Amino acid sequence: MPSVPGVAIWSWTALRPQVGCRLACWLSEAGDIIESMFDLAMVSVMLGRLLMYLSSYAPLFGLLAVRFTGPGLWVPCLVLAVAGAAAAGLLLLLDGRSSRGPHKLASVRDAGGEAAAYLASYLLPFLTVATPGWRDIAAYVGFLAVAAVISVRSPAAQVNPLLYLFGYRVLSVTDDQGLQAYLITRQVPLAGQRVLATRFRNEVLISRSAAARLDD
Repeated sequence: MPSVPGVAIWSWTALRPQVGCRLACWLSEAGDIIESMFDLAMVSVMLGRLLMYLSSYAPLFGLLAVRFTGPGLWVPCLVLAVAGAAAAGLLLLLDGRSSRGPHKLASVRDAGGEAAAYLASYLLPFLTVATPGWRDIAAYVGFLAVAAVISVRSPAAQVNPLLYLFGYRVLSVTDDQGLQAYLITRQVPLAGQRVLATRFRNEVLISRSAAARLDD
């Protein structure tokens, strides 16, 4: 009479192919369901905007880290500030590997005034107390949550104050094909000039070369 362990091993050996097949089928069905629920391209766009939002408020979190006294508050703010700066650098680095396309600019406008809209939110550190209560913290989190929703659902986060600290300028441009977008660049081109740029988002270009006037 076979032992109990021997029966168990034999049973598992016999059932393993069936279990493996059922597990593979279940994972395949789960993948199809997830793919049908989420547009992966849209998820990528939303994630990029969320990271840009985080980076746009990196200086604000840095100021809050200086303002707060309790380690339970200033340490997370410092971590968010560093993470936001790192997110901006990472996004720019990854975008640099994308293909570059020429854009002949029909109009160029400085978008710095739109970046100045962030200055209102940067008053937050001066309105906070060094040791806020839970109501104060809830209000701060609510404010940042509302700002995040607005930024993710609009191109507002592309006009990023941190980019100016990195030495970039943000311009509102229209090319000769009718594309209206923000152009992130270190050198300011003029209307009629051509730039090579990567397509960071549908509404955002990042210049990867000095502007050059077209001869045609």
